[in-house]
Amino acid sequence: MAIEMNDVLLALVKHVAGIEARLAEISAALQASGDDGGPNFYRPLDEYPAFDWTSIGAAVVSEDRCGATVVRYQGREYKRRSHPKYGTQVWFSRGAGRDEEGNVSYVRLVTFAEDDGTVEELPEKIATKLRPQPAAPDTDDEFERAFPRDTAPADGGNGQPVGPTEFWSEFNRLEREGKLPQGLRNAPEVAQAREGGDWPAALKWLRGQMRV
Repeated sequence: MAIEMNDVLLALVKHVAGIEARLAEISAALQASGDDGGPNFYRPLDEYPAFDWTSIGAAVVSEDRCGATVVRYQGREYKRRSHPKYGTQVWFSRGAGRDEEGNVSYVRLVTFAEDDGTVEELPEKIATKLRPQPAAPDTDDEFERAFPRDTAPADGGNGQPVGPTEFWSEFNRLEREGKLPQGLRNAPEVAQAREGGDWPAALKWLRGQMRV
């Protein structure tokens, strides 16, 4: 019994959510109607024959074998129209007076049209701004920028060349891991390495400062 009740409640919630979504769409269309004179809803073409006109607040006045031909919306009647210029589109509109040149202007209530799924490519200027930017390399330390790698290799005890880049890379790694005491950037050994360029000795000293 509890399971059946849950199913009923779930169905009711979904139904109410659907009504709220329709009402929100109608409200948005009514707000926009002040700009162009009509809501101009859009629906897929295959919805037209059995379209639920009450979903947009309209009522069918007349119809034929294909579907509605005239509908009433907010006290005004909209007629079904089509034109080879617009392919397979079917829409409902009403006359809204004439423009300065004497041509009749129309207000659309709804347009039923096929969607081929194609979308336009973004201009390269926009696409460039939207692409993820590559992360900046982790060489932002002021000492690494100030002291480039030594041109003459120096043996740090492991057979590998050691320069300021190796020293500060190791320094930053140990610092991130919380293995170094605070304030080592201003230690005398670091200052001596900066002045004399003895980076292998500085690296050896650095490793001796690691916390156990």
